[in-house]
Amino acid sequence: MRVPRFFHDRLPRMPGTACSLEGDEAVHLARVLRLRPGDEVELFDGRGGVGRFRLAEVGRRRSRLELLSRRGAAPALPFAVHCAVATPKGKRAHRLVEALTELGAASYAPLVCARSAARPPEPETALRWAQEACKQCGRDLLPAIAPPLAAENVPARVREHPLSLLLDPRGAVPLREALPATPCSTLLLVGPEGGFTDAERETFAAAGARSVVLGPSVLRIETAAAAALAALVAAWA
Repeated sequence: MRVPRFFHDRLPRMPGTACSLEGDEAVHLARVLRLRPGDEVELFDGRGGVGRFRLAEVGRRRSRLELLSRRGAAPALPFAVHCAVATPKGKRAHRLVEALTELGAASYAPLVCARSAARPPEPETALRWAQEACKQCGRDLLPAIAPPLAAENVPARVREHPLSLLLDPRGAVPLREALPATPCSTLLLVGPEGGFTDAERETFAAAGARSVVLGPSVLRIETAAAAALAALVAAWA
């Protein structure tokens, strides 16, 4: 049976040391999962700390846990993919961050372009979504949640990475053909539902971004981002 996982930003280091789980995490532990004293759980801090704990006390909004052992964090992927993605509307923004986290993105930045139609999520909100996804998928390290990235600042980001891929239904090169044999730090750019403007495409390409296509269909933002990241994982991991 899978051990329940919870997020805790300050993990003790020495076995036998106790810590408290409070707030929503404690409520989920006690009221949803109905765990009892003696049950074991795993806590992670998203920065590399992971520990196995035994429940000593269980309360409605606060539980006390004792550290049994710690282990090193497993990297999400053996290479880094940094995702700059336009914000989809409504609840689809939640699904976007969730999917990128589950698939191993190293970072996520809301991309703000000329045709962007939705407001980027607050960093605290996106971080909470990422924490929830890490709990579910077993990821130990949180993706970095970056501030919104304006289109005029994309060229500088492109030049920071050996490979930058711009998803474009009009792209002439299939994504799989644009990938080098050796994995490398990659910037993935996904535009809004109205697409990138011609000026944005030209500016990004001049900085070194490669325009690639996933297939014949026009995909929603969150679908395109997840499909592209999954393709990179399948090719390189």
